[in-house]
Order: sequence, then C-alpha cells, then structure tokens
Amino acid sequence: MGHNVLLLGDSSSYCKKLHKIFSSQPNFHLVDFSSGNLELHADSVAFHKAELVLFGGSPSSPEWKLVEMVKRRSPSMPVLAMMKAQDRNLQDSEILTRVLSSTCDEGDYLCLAKKLCEHSAMVKKVEVAESQSAAQGGLAGDFFKSLDIHAVLDKTLSHFGSKILCQDLHWVHWDEVQHLAEAESESLSLELETKYHKTPRLRSWRGEADIQHVVNLVREFPLVKKMSHLAEGGYLVLDQSGTQHLLFPLKGSQDKANLSCLLIEDLHDGDPEFIVKMMRDSLAHLARHIEFSYQYYEAMNLSYVDDLTELYNQRYLPKVLDNEISRAKRNDQKFAVLFMDVDHFKKVNDSKGHWIGSKLLVEIGKIIKSGIRSCDYGFRYGGDEYVVVLVDTDTHGAGIVAERLRSEIEGSVFLIDGEKVSLTVSIGLACYPDHASNRQQVIEMADEAMYEGKNASRNIVFVAS
Repeated sequence: MGHNVLLLGDSSSYCKKLHKIFSSQPNFHLVDFSSGNLELHADSVAFHKAELVLFGGSPSSPEWKLVEMVKRRSPSMPVLAMMKAQDRNLQDSEILTRVLSSTCDEGDYLCLAKKLCEHSAMVKKVEVAESQSAAQGGLAGDFFKSLDIHAVLDKTLSHFGSKILCQDLHWVHWDEVQHLAEAESESLSLELETKYHKTPRLRSWRGEADIQHVVNLVREFPLVKKMSHLAEGGYLVLDQSGTQHLLFPLKGSQDKANLSCLLIEDLHDGDPEFIVKMMRDSLAHLARHIEFSYQYYEAMNLSYVDDLTELYNQRYLPKVLDNEISRAKRNDQKFAVLFMDVDHFKKVNDSKGHWIGSKLLVEIGKIIKSGIRSCDYGFRYGGDEYVVVLVDTDTHGAGIVAERLRSEIEGSVFLIDGEKVSLTVSIGLACYPDHASNRQQVIEMADEAMYEGKNASRNIVFVAS
C-alpha cells in the first residue's frame, strides 16, 4: 500500500506537474482535490488517511483555503508547495513544510515526499499510542500528559529524584555520552552555550543546573576506557573525596539500544547495584513513551533540515541568528556569517544534468559539515547557495575558515556517476557587530560581499566593508 497523498491547488502548470509526477508512482496513492475535482471535507476518509498534502498554484487562490483548513485540523501534517518565485516568501509560513522549485529533478520530489510521509505516519502512530495509553490508564498513561520531550524528562527526573537521597539527578542522552567521551575541550566549551539549550539531550532534576558542571562531571568518569562496559549495561561509580557519583545506561523499549544515561550526583545513601536495578525496572514501563517523545520532537523539527544535503535550511536561520545576537550582546562577543555560492553552477546543471547537479550539492554540504566545528551551523540557503554561522568568531578567524572551505572545494575532484567534476565557490564574509547591527543586515552584508567577490574574480573570499 502506497503513501496517502492529497493534491490541492488551482489549474496552474505547477499543480499539473505535481499530478503528473505522483499519479504514476506505485508508492503513492494520490487523491486529487485540485480545481474542484472532488470536494474535501474534514471528516472524509481521504483527509484522515492523508500523510502529506501537495499544493500547486497561488496562495491567493480559493484552493489555498483548503490547505489552511487541513493545517487547522491537523497541525503536524506536512505540506509541500510549488508556486511562483514571488510567492515563495511563504516558505517561512507555519503552514508550509517546503516550497519546491519547479526545476528540481523528479527524483528529488519523490525522495522528499517519501521521507515526509514516513515522518507523518510516525507522528500519527505516536498520537494514537498516546491516546490509547491515556485511555487504558497504567503508569505511562497517568504519568505523562503530553509528548513534549522536555516536559516528559522533567516529570521522569522529578519522580525518581524524590525517591533517591542525592544532590541532583541528570538525564544525558546516550549519543551525548558517546560524544562527551570523544570531544575536545576547546570545541566543547562553545557547545555548552550553543547546543544544549536547543535540544533535549541534557536535563536536570533541580531545574536549570550549571551545564558546564554537569558535563565536567560526566567527563570525570573513565568514559574512554569504560564505554564498552556502559554500552553493555554496566554502571560506573566515581568517588571524589568521599562523595559518590553513579552513572548508568537505560535501554529503550523492547530491550533496544541504550536510550540514555542517568547521572546520580552525590549519592548520599543506598547500594549502587540495587538503585540501578530499581530505576531500570521502573523506567522500563516509561521507555516507550520517552522514545515516542524523542521521535515526535525530531519529526516536528524536520522542517528545519534540508532533505538534500541534511544541513539546516533557511527556515532555521532566523532562530539561530536571533540566539547568536542575544548571546553576543550578553557576553560581549562576535560571530561571523559566511555566504557561499557555487561558481557557474547553472552551466554544470545544463551540461551534466540536474541529477549530477544535486549530487554535487550534497558533496559540498559534506565539505561544509566536516570543515566547521560542532558548535557552528551550516545551512543550505537555497539552490546552490549556502550559509555558515561561526559562533564566537571574529573576522580574522572567519577568514581562515572561509579560505579553508574555498580551498578544499577548489582542490576536490567530484566523481558522480562516472563524471569527474571540479567546482569553485565564492564566499562573502560579514561579522556581527562589526559589519551589521541585526540579523537581516548581517545576511545582506555577507551576501553583498559574496557578489562583490564574484564580480571581482570568483573563487574568492571577500570581506564586507
């Protein structure tokens, strides 16, 4: 059975193109409500089964009202839209998950739609499971009132923190434990300010704990030597001048891989082995709900990730810039923005085809990811344009990073489906607050610097003035 997709829209060529692409695909069951073909009701079977909405046309058309109705009734429903360039400022709308380009390869549409349908189906399963759990009662149904992962973790920690004599109780996501075992101190210090406030990877029972303190405490354990011991379900005890700390992993539901580690800080009393067993037995009943909450969180944040490159997309950029501006003001620091454009990319698309062009964009995304720190941000801004936000970095430092990225791309020979392709990029650089006083201005200054570089020679790093 294919994914259930609703097509909404007017009689434009955009809607017809979407119909042509998806109606012939066995993996998609397309129900066409465009241009009055069928009347869509909120209680219709097609509406309730839908995993994705496609819209082609103008947001000023009457058919757009149907899209708004769908989102009111089902806020988590993903919506893909194809429309004129002047209407694409709606990509920042809460209604739209993606605005498609009519020049994209057909395979890109289908790959994106499949991924969104899978996430949509998962969200529906989570919501059904939550309602069933609440209806049936039981620990998880009574214990949690929502799928908000932050609230779920806070409730979990509060419940168990009150039962154990300790200074504090911390939840550390398993992926983060592995990262802390390997991270270098220099990059980690910046991550503490830019990373942990955004994701539910570290929570503390007593509220806003000192993240630096918690991370340092986790790293005091012999993680590198004992990671396999933890991975297999063992626990670690750390004695510091008569104070005892306990770190142990928690498995996911149905004995899946480790979901998290619990850190008991300053355990006052109790046998560690007994405490570990007691908490694991109790949390086993809650693991499925916690997993669902994490999955729900990830699905709701899907709209911030570019499906082609897996960098962030333009929708997430304003949030990052607002946060970095606030942090720069608070700490009297600077940050830099790089605006990158691939030189002569249209010629590559025209001569090699959109398929190879798309693959090249993925390869450039990989170079960006590997060339910046974990505390920095990489974005696909649109088409063949990228943006990088370098945290706590001045113009000089940003210039070094930009030149390194430019040089690596210039020196790479990309082998795509037997085709050897070489590329160069032009990069504009702007620093806050040296070149700009707000988020829009810092992007504009970096963009203008990039175009000045292109006009001068291309394959260059150009600093705003």
